[in-house]
Amino acid sequence: MEEVDIEQLISSINSGNPQEKLVQHWLSLTKEDFRTLQGSEFINDKIIDSYMKLIQQRSLECPNLPRTYACTTLLFTKLKPLEWRKG
Repeated sequence: MEEVDIEQLISSINSGNPQEKLVQHWLSLTKEDFRTLQGSEFINDKIIDSYMKLIQQRSLECPNLPRTYACTTLLFTKLKPLEWRKG
């Protein structure tokens, strides 16, 4: 992408309804989700989950790539309170 294209993309993401869906696959991603990729914002869990799913899907479609498996970022949130004991 050229710099002009990137600027237009950023402008599009930053304007209009933040709940507008930009991507619909296994997750719906909105402008608000993509806005977390700018500046010093924390990356949205849905963006991370979506990227991990893309990597996993690519490994299934290309047999020469290593197999990958990805869990949702919410798995860590669910396991953290259990505080696994050492030893």
